[in-house]
Amino acid sequence: MSAVEVMYALAKVAGELGYGVRWGESTEGFVSRADRRRRQIVLSPSLDPHGAAGRIAHELAHLRMHKLSSGSRCHGLMELEAESVAYAVLARYGCVVDRRTAERLSAVASVVGHRPPARMVDALGGRVVTVAGRLAGAAERHLESRAAPVHVRPTRVDVGVQGTSPEEGPGLSL
Repeated sequence: MSAVEVMYALAKVAGELGYGVRWGESTEGFVSRADRRRRQIVLSPSLDPHGAAGRIAHELAHLRMHKLSSGSRCHGLMELEAESVAYAVLARYGCVVDRRTAERLSAVASVVGHRPPARMVDALGGRVVTVAGRLAGAAERHLESRAAPVHVRPTRVDVGVQGTSPEEGPGLSL
């Protein structure tokens, strides 16, 4: 499965949750962020399709797992959970994990220390597996259907990846 196909499928999953996906610069320098107020996942234009697919999965994991107020940042275990879900979803579709992803996952995993309590590992692992399975299952429906884009909330959200990406050219849109 290509990273572009996975990226589009995950963008459609975001649309089912009422979120659009677009390319845009972040004033804070983030590679991706979920704008809960505007209901958008914003991706850095510097991302290639593989990176974009991973970041969409990462932000979807935050939306499914973490209750955050607008403007708050994720860190620690929340970041480890989101990175782990993204890793599992991409691996499910055969998107080879690059060195950057492995390094980011390793860096975030340092929050649990060298000898984390077994209960914490069980709880974290269970949550990651559950959410990764749900996201992969939702993406699978879109990968199988190859149907026209889903428009869940057409009055507020255009379900698609909008804007420009160096890899995809101007006007990337589902």
